[in-house]
Amino acid sequence: MRKTVPVEKSNTLINPGCVVLASVTYEGFSNIITIAWQTTLSIRPRLVGISVGFSRYSHDMIRNAGEFIINVPGRDMLSQVHGCGRMSGRKYDKYEQFDLHHLPGRKVASQGIKECLGSLECNLVDEFTTGDHTFFVGEVLHAEVEESVYDFQAYSWKAMPESELLYHLGGNRYTTGHKWMEA
Repeated sequence: MRKTVPVEKSNTLINPGCVVLASVTYEGFSNIITIAWQTTLSIRPRLVGISVGFSRYSHDMIRNAGEFIINVPGRDMLSQVHGCGRMSGRKYDKYEQFDLHHLPGRKVASQGIKECLGSLECNLVDEFTTGDHTFFVGEVLHAEVEESVYDFQAYSWKAMPESELLYHLGGNRYTTGHKWMEA
C-alpha cells in the first residue's frame, strides 16, 4: 500500500544525497555549510552544483568570493556535519566550534577542511534562482582525496569502513553506505 507524502516533503524521497561540507573564505572570514543538495552537472567542463538557501550566511559569501570548496566528510565526522548544519557562521566560527582545521586551497583562495576525506575546489561560473535557494554552479579546478580510502585505478572509493560517506535521510537522521555491492 502506498501513502501520500506532502509535496513540501517530497524531496525526502530522492534525497538521501551524499552530505558535503561546502567551505568559503571571503574578506578574511571562513565559513562552512552542510549541504545534502549537491550534484555533478557536466564532464567537459567538469561542473558541479550546490543548492544554498538565500538566508544562509554562506550564500552571499559564495556569491561574493566567486568560489567554494566541496569537502567530502567520512562517517566519523557525523557530529561536525550535523553541527555545522545547525549553527550559523554569522555568530560562530565553525572551524573552532567543531575542532576542524583549515586546509589551504591549491587553486582557490578559500580554505578547505583538513579532516575531510576529499575536496573539490571550484570557481563559481553560474548561478540560478530556484525558489528560495540559489543553485551555484562551480567548475572544478582541483580535486584531491586521502589515498588510503580511494582506488586510483578504478577511480572510486574503496569498500572499507573508513571511506563510508554520510547520507542525509532528513531531520537528525543519517546513514552510510555500509553494504558494498558490485555489479
